[in-house]
Amino acid sequence: PRYSDKITICRNDAFPYLDLEMYWRHDELQFRVHLKPNQVLKYLNKDSAHTKATFQAIPHGVLRRLTSLTSVHEDNEDTTLDVLYPKHIEALERAGLPLPKVYLTLKEANEKLKNDTTLRSTEEEQQRRKKLQKDYARATYFVIGRTTNFWDKPVCGMIKELVKKHKLPWLRFKMANSRFTNLGELFNADLSKKVMTGIVDEEMLDETCNCNALSLCEDGKCLYGGDCRKKMVIYGLKDKTTDKIYYGKTVQHLKLRTSRHFQQVWSLVDYKRNPNDPKKKTAAMKSDSFAYNFAKLCGDCTNSNQSRAKLKQVVSVEVIWQGEPIQCTKSARTRACTICMVERKQIMKALRDDKHKVINENDDIYAACKCSTRFHKFAHIDSDALRTRLTQKKVTPKRKSKKACGHRKPAPPAGQENRQQTTPELERLLESPARLIDTNVPGLPNRSPCEHPSNLHLAQRRQWDFEQATQDTQGIDV
Repeated sequence: PRYSDKITICRNDAFPYLDLEMYWRHDELQFRVHLKPNQVLKYLNKDSAHTKATFQAIPHGVLRRLTSLTSVHEDNEDTTLDVLYPKHIEALERAGLPLPKVYLTLKEANEKLKNDTTLRSTEEEQQRRKKLQKDYARATYFVIGRTTNFWDKPVCGMIKELVKKHKLPWLRFKMANSRFTNLGELFNADLSKKVMTGIVDEEMLDETCNCNALSLCEDGKCLYGGDCRKKMVIYGLKDKTTDKIYYGKTVQHLKLRTSRHFQQVWSLVDYKRNPNDPKKKTAAMKSDSFAYNFAKLCGDCTNSNQSRAKLKQVVSVEVIWQGEPIQCTKSARTRACTICMVERKQIMKALRDDKHKVINENDDIYAACKCSTRFHKFAHIDSDALRTRLTQKKVTPKRKSKKACGHRKPAPPAGQENRQQTTPELERLLESPARLIDTNVPGLPNRSPCEHPSNLHLAQRRQWDFEQATQDTQGIDV
């Protein structure tokens, strides 16, 4: 039957229906938000690559939904939303989303919601929305499967020029870039992951701290907390005096990259004292935002040692992220370099939180990849299956001839299967003691002397010797 004959009677104080709870209060049906017993609230995390407007819209929409689904009465009209629904507010705080400093009461939030609804119902607002919907309906979407450097100009710029050239004011276009992973790429990625299981780059492994007396701080501790010989990392250099942070990346040891930062600071300070020196000017031109920020603190230093000692006191080093060397090297020197993309995301995240606490400039975001590529030195193989596969003996497959069996050539005598057809001269040369034979001929590519030359090389050499002998004989007769 389509309908059940059973009726369930609920004797609880409230009856759940979808995401609502219905209950009676003084013979009036009221509503509030319902949560299941084991329901876990999750919202978009602040670390995702979304715009600032997206993060601001999520708490705004959640609070509006809670307000619209809750009935207002004397018992809750003066209660704030964070008290009525603490689990929703805790979930928003865990996600790190921007929340209001002061929460409105349910009555105030309901009045604000009504005012916004009234504003939307005005004639001007309706006309604006109709025009916006009309523009969206008339828009022509150009979807690019994958952006490449095939054209000199961006596709949107080319379309704008064509619209102006051919006078097409009716064409309202929008751009969309899409990139989907096909089945072949999924299989290749899974295969690469299985093949590279247990394989590491021996030269890119983390090493223990080896800082000497010159590298250690005044208290005898490592400036990097023991991470001085880590590679393929995203690091942060914090200025203790202003709490500003510089974010950078390195493929080499962390302390080598940090020492170059310290050297650039001194090069900039030294150039300001001697601006006419061309060598110091060349060294100062390579300075980055880190050097310009800390050069102000080291202006009274007289040499690089003093500058380095002062920087150790005001700079703290932190390793933010470390990548897998083999995987990161695959994308080096490309627009999708893994370690460069992580660095850009870290800088943009810090700029979004508080741009006044970041030393980096926009050049660090839009700069090209400078990560170096190198050959890997594999250390060991843990997979037994892969070890067995690599040690197997390769067997050349025997292909069957397409011709009939009757047309096959007779088999050569035993012991002569792989013997090549040779000339008497070549047999004489091969029977003689091992020596190198020069088969070079003027006008042909250079050939190194070898012990067993081919028949073609020997024939070319004999022909050239015969021609030379003929010319010498004709010269004698004349």
